[in-house]
Amino acid sequence: MDLLYLIGIIIIAGIICIFIASAIIDLLAQKPKLVAEPNPGDMKAGRLDPARTYAYLYPTGREVFFPKVAIAKPVYEITFTGLLQNRSSRFADALHMTDECGNFKWHIEWLRVNGQKLTHSMSELIEEDRLEHRYTFHIDGRSERLTLSVDKQESWSGAITATVKLMPPETPRIEDVVAARKARVEAKWEEEKVSTKFAEQIEALCVRSQAFRNWADPEYRKKFAEVHADELIRSQSEIRDEATKFLGQSQIVRYLRRHHADVVERFLGRLEALLMAERIVLDKRLGAAAPPPPPPPRKKLTADEVRALKVRKQQVAIGDRVALKLDKIETRLNIRERLEQMSLDEDERQMLEEEMIGEIEEGDESHENVRTI
Repeated sequence: MDLLYLIGIIIIAGIICIFIASAIIDLLAQKPKLVAEPNPGDMKAGRLDPARTYAYLYPTGREVFFPKVAIAKPVYEITFTGLLQNRSSRFADALHMTDECGNFKWHIEWLRVNGQKLTHSMSELIEEDRLEHRYTFHIDGRSERLTLSVDKQESWSGAITATVKLMPPETPRIEDVVAARKARVEAKWEEEKVSTKFAEQIEALCVRSQAFRNWADPEYRKKFAEVHADELIRSQSEIRDEATKFLGQSQIVRYLRRHHADVVERFLGRLEALLMAERIVLDKRLGAAAPPPPPPPRKKLTADEVRALKVRKQQVAIGDRVALKLDKIETRLNIRERLEQMSLDEDERQMLEEEMIGEIEEGDESHENVRTI
């Protein structure tokens, strides 16, 4: 029994060891594969096809030279792949190094193009694949040969593979693209700054105009001009300067006319009142200096109109005489009736009646004599 028990323990331990060894093999198989290090003395790029060349870049700082091109300012498409590894089992690709968790998160700047660090001013990242460790750039070249290298890193091994393709001559250079992008950003920023300043100016004018809202009322301007005409004319220089300064802001005035027309009326109200005051004063002075207008010419009457006037006058005169006679008769009758109501003798009543009628006759004769004269 003891022997069988020992044999079983040995078998179980063997199986466990097999599983552990298999896991270790799988783990090693998942590590990034490194490019075998070719002859470090080879400083020339190889050619994949007529359009593409390649080179292995080792962490030794040594440059690899690519074929010379006939374009004065070439643009290259360069793809970097591959991994580097140090003695601490830390890995790095063309742009990143693994952190303490093994993720390619730490950015590095080991690549050099024509002896200079790979920067945004000379390159543009076209494609990035951190899983495959593949990064494609468009990079500005120079008239001389293209050179690529990786900065010297102690205790690091492996190589970065660079595949280079010459772009067509009409391809925009990165420096021009970056300059144009920068110009667009600056122009947009300047436009936003101008727009912000413009909005602040509009708001300030709208707030300021609230202090003299009456000037937007045409009836108020008219009455003010009539009452304060002399005062407005004395201040005409100041008023015109203010209006000229306001109208000189043509862009602001155009915006206000479209969206806040009442604000423009308020700022130009004093000027409108001044113009009315000038006309009022001028009209007064011209009216005082002008001679009185001649009387309208008398209309010349026709013969029929003259005849009609004479007939009318004669009718009026006859009517007056008839009315006078009737009035005299009525007066005599009234005198007689009143005397009859009095307790008088017949002789006395007749004498008084003749006396009163005689006084009336005398008054009428004197009135006719005066009118005749």
